Amino acid sequence: MATFEGLERHASLVEGTWAIAGETPSQATLSAGAAEAIGVGLGDVIVLRDSLRPDRSAELVVAGIWQPDREDPFWLGRPLELDGTELRGAFTEVGPLVVADGELARLGVE
Repeated sequence: MATFEGLERHASLVEGTWAIAGETPSQATLSAGAAEAIGVGLGDVIVLRDSLRPDRSAELVVAGIWQPDREDPFWLGRPLELDGTELRGAFTEVGPLVVADGELARLGVE
């Protein structure tokens, strides 16, 4: 999960809305590439579980899907944010799930 201050200035909303803080379940947005990679769409609920502490989990609803402005230097050419996936060794990372400012703390993410 991540937060990006001013995301709306660096990406275009394809569908839905930008995430709003304080909702239950918490709202998240993700890039079109990430949504396609994990097979989720608007309104779907994603449950994240902490692999180190199985008793901890977070529920997020997909509030919006966005497309990054690929020419914007804000993204620094990072494949994860631009394409929704990034190969890291033997693993493919998908994401990020972007929540509104303040939501990471509310969800207990350190």
